[in-house]
Formats: sequence, C-alpha cells, structure tokens
Amino acid sequence: MKKAFLILIGTFIFFGCARKTTVTVYHIGDMRGFYWARQNGGNAPVGGYAVLKNILSQERHPYLLLSAGNWFLGTPEGVYQQGRSSVELMNMVKVDASAIGSMDFYFGEQSLETILKQAKFKVLGANVHKKGTSKNADFVLPYVIREFGDTKVGIFGLTGRYLNTNILRRKLKTIELKEEISTASNAVKELKKQGANFIIALAQMGIGSDKVSSANDCKLLARQVEGIDLIISGGNDTYMQTPLKIGRTLIVQSGTGLRKAGRLELELNAFTGKLAGFNYKLIDLDSSKFKQDATVLNFVNSLRRKTDAVYNKKIAFSEETLSHGDGESDLGSWVCDCLRRWAKVSAVILDSDNLKGEIKQGEITHRNLYEILPYDASVIMVKVKGVDLKQLLEKNLLTPDKMFQVSGLQIYFDPAKNPGEKILEIYIDGKPLREDSIYRIAIADNMLYANEVFYSFEFANTYENMRNKLLWCMRKEKSIKIPAKNRWQKFKEEQKEEQI
Repeated sequence: MKKAFLILIGTFIFFGCARKTTVTVYHIGDMRGFYWARQNGGNAPVGGYAVLKNILSQERHPYLLLSAGNWFLGTPEGVYQQGRSSVELMNMVKVDASAIGSMDFYFGEQSLETILKQAKFKVLGANVHKKGTSKNADFVLPYVIREFGDTKVGIFGLTGRYLNTNILRRKLKTIELKEEISTASNAVKELKKQGANFIIALAQMGIGSDKVSSANDCKLLARQVEGIDLIISGGNDTYMQTPLKIGRTLIVQSGTGLRKAGRLELELNAFTGKLAGFNYKLIDLDSSKFKQDATVLNFVNSLRRKTDAVYNKKIAFSEETLSHGDGESDLGSWVCDCLRRWAKVSAVILDSDNLKGEIKQGEITHRNLYEILPYDASVIMVKVKGVDLKQLLEKNLLTPDKMFQVSGLQIYFDPAKNPGEKILEIYIDGKPLREDSIYRIAIADNMLYANEVFYSFEFANTYENMRNKLLWCMRKEKSIKIPAKNRWQKFKEEQKEEQI
C-alpha cells in the first residue's frame, strides 16, 4: 500500500511539473505616429497597423497584444486631432493593454484623458498619480490580470520620469510620476497577492548602457525589482533581435516607428507560472509578405489625405540639399543660424538628436518642416559663463558622433589631446571667448535638464515652438542655401605655426 501511494505521489509530481501553459505575447511600442508602411531601402514598404492587423489575424493561439506607449508624437498624422487616431487604430488591432509614454502627455493631461475615453484597451500607469496623493489618475489603472488556463498573468505599467523631461515638466499639472523602482516593487507584491504567477512590466523607461545608470532604466528595473518575469521596454530607438536576460527577467523592445513587432511564445509551468522555455521573433512588418488589412489601410489612407491638405502647402524653396548626419551638418548649421537670427543671441547650441532627415533640393512644405524637426521643442535663453561654456563643448567632444550643432561659435580643437584639453581656441560672436565673461545663448528646452551647466546660472523659457521659428526664417528667406561650414575645426600643429 505504501509503495503504491508513493508511486501515485511521484506520478502526480511528474505530470504536474511537466504540464505547461503556452502564453503568446505580441508587443509594440514607440509608434510615434508612423501608422503606415514606408519604403525600406528600395524593398517592399514595411511597417504600420494594417500589416500588423493581418499578422495577428493569422495567429492560431490565444495571445496578448501589449504596447509600451508613445503612440502619436512624431508625424503630422500622429498629432492630427491631438492623437485621437492613434487610439482608434489601437482599438482596431485590439491592443489588450498599454503603458503611457512621456510623449503621450504632449497635448496635456485633459487632452490625453479625452482621447482615452474611446480606448477599448487598458491604459496602465502604476506610477501615474494624482499630484500629492497615493491614488492613480482617473484615466489609468495600475495593473490588470489575464488568465491563460491555470496561469494568471499580471501586467502593470510604468512611465519613466527621465525621458522627455521637457514635456513632462511643462505638461503635468495635476499629475505626478512616482519613483519607478519602489512603485514596481509594490505592484509586484499586489499582483502576487491577487494570484498572478507570471508578471509583465510595460516600462516606458528605455534601455541604457551596460553600466547601471543613476536614472532608472529597464536594466536597473530588472536588477532591483525581484519578481518581474518580462519587461516590455520602450522609450528609445533600440530594437532587440533577441531578448536580454537579467537574472530571471526577460527584456524585449521593438524599436520605433512601428516597423517591427515582437512575438514571444512563453512556455510556463502551469502550477507555478515560472518560465520553462520561450521562442522569440522580432517580425519585420513587411507588406509584401503579410499584406495589409483593408479596413485599417482605408482608415490610415483617409487620415493621410486629411493631413496632406494641411501639411503639403509650399512655404519655401531650397537651392541645395541640406543633409544631416554625424558631426557638423548643413541642416544643423542652418537651423542654428535661423534660431540665432530670431533670438538675437551671441550663440546657439543644438543637440543633433533634435533633427532628423534632410531638406531636399526643391520645394519645402510644412510636412518637410515637421520631418526635420519631429519632436516639438521650445527655445530657451540661457546666460552662461565662458568657463562653463568651454567645459560643455569639451564634454561634447567625447561623443563626436553626436556633435553639437552651433551658430555664432568657432571651435578649434585637437582630437588627439586628452579629454578636457582638446579645445585650443573658441571664438564667440567673432571674438575670443573670455572665461570670466557671461554670454547669452539659445538652446532647445530638451537640453536644459540634460546639461546642468545651463540651469546652474540663469535661464528663461520663451515657450516659442522651435518649428515655428524655422517657419519664420523660411518665409523671410524664401530661398534656402547651404550655410557657412567648419564651425568645428581640427587644429593641426602646422596651422597653429602659420598663424603665429
């Protein structure tokens, strides 16, 4: 009898441990208003909700479709009607739940709450609270639980405080973002109390370097919060071909612009919910391979026709192509010259990441203007000491692939010298820089909090949209030309000897 009992118990344990539940998770994030398929190096158009809808229609298993946020800001189509179309499209592809990205607050709290009234998906923001309280904002939930057989999957959302701080500081009035790590720990505990045995974080926090940064990112989240099984990350351009594993936590991210979607097939122990295995694929949303859903495509095409009527009006003509890439660029120099002309300052400094694409030779439209400056920023006036300005420019030389775009500055440097000693001479407004003098310069507001030198002395936000200032310049110039080059110059010894 005892032997039979032991055999029965052993059999139960064996089959219990072997029994598995399959959970399929699709993930997207940082769509940023790119709702349609676009050309990809001469190949078939890639991307968009219509392709995604067709892929999902072919899925044979029950699945979750989850979004990491940043839905609309980045294209004219995205900001049309303050992002309303983004919510409609997410409804059409049947998103289950989404975090809120910092960019989603661009039109303010009330606008976001209004467009989310039509959302059929769950909007998750465990750290999105009414200011001064421990209560979540009215239009978000901290988490949801979904059941797959005997497995309860808990999902919570986080909005990162350190991404797009310029938007968050301007737009959050009655809402505040609580600290991410402690919020996540509390969310995990609460989900476990409610029986969740597999936990997913939708974290709009970005993925930093391999080093643990002081600002909270998804790697730090995985390291410091025990009990998160999967992090679906958003917040920067990185796409991950394979999941990153930190401890027992998987991290995935699908990049920007809705060109790709991730499909993660999880094999979970049916009793414990623990991960027994997984298969992952980052899918190119290839329109030639997967085709496009007709209903979604018609919606997107109608939206694009409406925005074309507004944004395809001619505003100027460019005699040449002003390109933008690593280092000093024609586009960056022209933009900085424009802002300096408007602001009437000694110099302008602009982070290269503010600019995208190029101004092509020929007619320039409102759409082109939006393409080169997709992320709204305002102009900030800053008073800064010469010694601090030099220190800032020295620091920028450590990242030559992201060199500041400038106007009113002439910087001579030697890249072979040690960090902190590379700059040999600086001229500002045509005169040698004096370290004890105070200079009035203009920057983009998203640079303010990333560079402490700018707010260590005195600054004032003009709240003037940078794109509107470029429009002002184009209307005045009418015909755009490549500006003067070599604002950053490598200073060779022979050049120095000649000047002496």
